[in-house]
Amino acid sequence: MADYYIGQIFDSYPPIDAIGWCLKNNATINEIKQDNKTKYQIAEQPQETPEEKQARIDGLTMTPLDFIGVLQTFGLTLPEINEFLESNLNIKMQLTYCNNVFCAVAKSFLPITVKGITITPAMVEQAFKIKNGVA
Repeated sequence: MADYYIGQIFDSYPPIDAIGWCLKNNATINEIKQDNKTKYQIAEQPQETPEEKQARIDGLTMTPLDFIGVLQTFGLTLPEINEFLESNLNIKMQLTYCNNVFCAVAKSFLPITVKGITITPAMVEQAFKIKNGVA
C-alpha cells in the first residue's frame, strides 16, 4: 500500500488502496475545486455528534467509504472490491460521484455477487447498522 496522508490531493478519484488507508485512519475523501478542476483530497473525518450519527444511521446515509467498509465486513478484500468495481464501471462511476451511496446508488445495483458471496440490500443495511453500533 502506498503512503497516503491527510491533505493529499488527487487529480482523479483516488485508488482503492487510498480508500483502504482512509478507512483505517479515520479519514475521508472530499471533492474539491482547484484550478477550475474537480480534484479529490484526503481529509480528517469530522467527528459526528451522537445526534448526527444517529440521523445518518436512521437515514442509511452511507458514503462510498462506508459502503466499501461494509463490503469488507463480508470478507471481501480491497483488491477484490477493486476488481469488481473495475469490471463494473457503471457501479464504480456511481460510487465515485454519489454522496449517499446506499439510498441513491447501492439499491440500484444490489444484489451483487462477488467472490461467490451474494450481497443484498438487507445485508448491507444490517452490516452498516452493526458497524455503527446499532443493531
